[in-house]
Formats: sequence, structure tokens, C-alpha cells
Amino acid sequence: YGAAIVAKVETGVASNSTPGRLEFHTTASSSNDATERVRITSSGKVNVGDTQMSQNIFNIEDGTAAALDIASHGTGGDTAYIGVKKSDGGGLTIGISNRDIIFKTGATYNSGTVFDSGNEKVRITSAGSMGVGTDTPDRKLDVSGTGNVYGKFQSTNTTGAGIEVKDISEDWLIQADGGSLDGLA
Repeated sequence: YGAAIVAKVETGVASNSTPGRLEFHTTASSSNDATERVRITSSGKVNVGDTQMSQNIFNIEDGTAAALDIASHGTGGDTAYIGVKKSDGGGLTIGISNRDIIFKTGATYNSGTVFDSGNEKVRITSAGSMGVGTDTPDRKLDVSGTGNVYGKFQSTNTTGAGIEVKDISEDWLIQADGGSLDGLA
């Protein structure tokens, strides 16, 4: 057959319980056999492109270990995330945990995305503070690290670049304005 939608009973059948799933099969142009492309489980999880079901809500794989996962876990469902990977052992995870937005790299992927792994790079708290290199920012922008920590503001032309620090009574500007002198204005 060229394509099919198949309904199957999953394991765990008991009195008053018959869990089922849907499988969507298509046949490639160079084949006579249909291959499962999409599965929807009895718990509502969706897997696209791979028959190995992950524990994620939604999983897309292309057969070369590249994947996009959408998942939720944690006590009371306090964590939800999107994971993007190219191969086992590395990837990017963007998630929400306890109302903070978190960006991680190097997440581990074994049987689905694991949000608790990887290295947190940036956190935006529910209070609006942003931490780079820290998961507990105590300022609107908190950049932390070991050794020398530098920031860079660079203009692509000669109009200048700078940092302005301002409150209602003072205005400080550190700038490079394309002239012959760098310094404070």
C-alpha cells in the first residue's frame, strides 16, 4: 500500500482500559514497503520521523540523530522546554522553570531531551533580571564568570558606540565616537 493510518492497541489492556495509538505510514518513492512516519500514543505524545518513542510531548527526528523535542516535567509540571539536538550528547535547550526562562547548551539526550543536563548560559527571571553566567542574577543585567569578564559594544561605522549610565540627577557616558580621542563624555 502507498500510505495508511493504522490503529493499534498498546500494552496495558485491562478491564475498563484499552489504550490505543495511531500510526501514520507512507511509502518512499524507491520502495514498496510502507514505513511508520508519525505516532500518536494513548497518552497524547506525538513522535515524527522515528519509531523510538521518547518521553517528550512532541518529538521530531530525521533519522540522522537530529531532533526537536517539546517536553514538560517536574513537580506539578513546573518545567517545560524545547530541545534541539544534532547528535547524542549535545544540543540546545530553551525552557521555563519556576517561571524563569533558561537557555542551556551541551544537554544530554538519551531517550529524549533531559532538561536538567547541559550548561546554563542565560537566565531571564520572572522579575525581569537577566543573568549571563549566573542562575541568580541580582541586577537587571548580571554578567558573571571566572577570570576576566569583558563586555563589548562595537559600531560598524564611525558614528560611535558607548555605554550610558543614567538616573534622574546624573548622566554618565563612556563612548568611542569615531574621533581621535576615546574616553568619557
